[in-house]
Amino acid sequence: MFLPHLIIATYALGLNCFNRFKKKAAENHGKNALIIFQQIMGDAVMFSASLDAYVRLFSSQEGWTLRMICRPSVARFMREVVPIPDGLQIEAVDFTRLICDFKYFKEITRKYGDWSSMTIVPGTSLSAELLSAALPVERRIGLLPAVSRTRFSPFWLLQKMAYSETVRPKGNPMVLQAQRVLLHYLGASDYRAALPRLLRKDRIVEGRYAVVCPGTSIPVKSWPHESFARVIDELNGRFNLDVHLCGDAGERPIGEKIRAEVHDPDRVINHIGQTTFSQWSALIQHASLVLGNDSATAHIAAAARVPTVCIVGRYDLGHCFPYAVDALKDTDRLPDIVMWEENGCSLCRTKGYRFGYRNRECKKRIVADQCAICIDAITVEEVMRHVSRLLENRT
Repeated sequence: MFLPHLIIATYALGLNCFNRFKKKAAENHGKNALIIFQQIMGDAVMFSASLDAYVRLFSSQEGWTLRMICRPSVARFMREVVPIPDGLQIEAVDFTRLICDFKYFKEITRKYGDWSSMTIVPGTSLSAELLSAALPVERRIGLLPAVSRTRFSPFWLLQKMAYSETVRPKGNPMVLQAQRVLLHYLGASDYRAALPRLLRKDRIVEGRYAVVCPGTSIPVKSWPHESFARVIDELNGRFNLDVHLCGDAGERPIGEKIRAEVHDPDRVINHIGQTTFSQWSALIQHASLVLGNDSATAHIAAAARVPTVCIVGRYDLGHCFPYAVDALKDTDRLPDIVMWEENGCSLCRTKGYRFGYRNRECKKRIVADQCAICIDAITVEEVMRHVSRLLENRT
């Protein structure tokens, strides 16, 4: 797998040097702005809060065409779950294939290089930066993490070549506020970071219930399923709530393990991998409580203003959690965060581009498909304190 990556990276950086040397930029492509969004569903929920601002900024009335490319699953998810303003075209690009398939990389580079007059990358990643580096576009704008990457690493060098302009927020703002910094740079000076909204869904489950999402996109962020089972027993017994499990199809075995652990499996319904995006959103929107890891479920719940407890690590401290916005309305509700209080190990992925950076013990756990130390250290008692406070305040 390494060789295709190397070939594509060499080709992208070669194109970058060629375009710089020849000063080959998109001078005759009109006013075509391309948002390169390679991130996943939870990030898409948060980014959707800024879509109206982008449409106003790159208005069709002023001759602009605005496109956003994202993963095929994210494109489907956004169309079903969040409002998409008129004036924004969403197109699917397989970013996983992009960095593995040289022919596909050339196809996508040619397609958007021939169209774009400027590119915006609102969240950096290897695939987004390779594509940005390869495009013959004069203005290539990237939002960088507030915390600098390790200098003189291959990732650091790629980041330098990927963008003609970079925006790095001061401090370490949450991603919603970081998007505000980018939009201000682009010219939307009146934009204020706020919670995103969802397309409203009808109730599909009657009565009071909790939604639990025990999985994540990668095991390193997943609290142990045995711990979730203990909390679910409390939700069933003490609070008399049925529990509906949600998540991606690949996480379904986690749900079955939980059902095997709990005292009353009949009150735990495993929807993992069996809902549409609309049904997933509907379950969350009408729940009495949502509990989960750092995953899309928590971000959907925040957008739905549902009481939420989210179990998070310290690897990207401040990036997605704790939630922070510039303006809160009376009906807004921020997620409750459960985080290990030890401060000695933080920002590993932010600084080093990978989980467990410079922590040998944590790396061993990650290689073994276990959660990070900062996730494993969170106790059931800590989570229950947050759950109890939210549910008792609603009774």
